[in-house]
Amino acid sequence: MSTPADRPRLDTSKLRDDDMLTVNQVADWLLMSPDWVRAHSNKNREPYLPSVKLGNQRRFPWRLLRERVNELMGL
Repeated sequence: MSTPADRPRLDTSKLRDDDMLTVNQVADWLLMSPDWVRAHSNKNREPYLPSVKLGNQRRFPWRLLRERVNELMGL
């Protein structure tokens, strides 16, 4: 069984600020599980990851997500 750290990381070099990421893409980038990303995509769980619910799917605006992670890292 693979762990999040065994998966290749998302190549963010080609992402534009207005790109929307899927749960799996965010999980790959953060080296976390998709379940962890889903759990932190609402404001009931810290650290909160900014996201938008579109129908039954959740999307993460790349610019806001990158800014939030940088904030959490103190950058």
